[in-house]
Amino acid sequence: MLNFERRTVDSTPSVTSYQNVPGSYFPEEPLRNVDDEAVTISYRFLHDRVQQAAYSLVPTDERAALHKQVGERLLAKVSESQLDAILYEIVNQLNHWISPLSREERVRLMELNLRAGRKAMAATAFSAALEYFQVAKTLLDATDEEERL
Repeated sequence: MLNFERRTVDSTPSVTSYQNVPGSYFPEEPLRNVDDEAVTISYRFLHDRVQQAAYSLVPTDERAALHKQVGERLLAKVSESQLDAILYEIVNQLNHWISPLSREERVRLMELNLRAGRKAMAATAFSAALEYFQVAKTLLDATDEEERL
């Protein structure tokens, strides 16, 4: 049900076959094509309804942990220079798991929400920016409360 795409880093498609990487959304090392160029694989559902059906199969009490795992994997695999390209996706995944967080996780998520809020403000997406800023404030309040104890 997933649509597999391959793109080379320089955007010239030289790999024509589709391949699924078993057990992981992200391979441990970049895949290489015949010319030894790095290949990026992206996964996408063929239709929104298929994604919704798959999501509905995940037990409700496990969804937040799944969002956290997806967000952490995305964050771990993206470089700082590429972070802005998928910042909203990462932050939206991580925002599903607000508690319990360690102090370091809370500070990092607060910083990501502030960054996403600023990016949304620059794009005149004020409603989205407000949501990101509110989450950041909630995380800041929790950090302040922890420091007072």
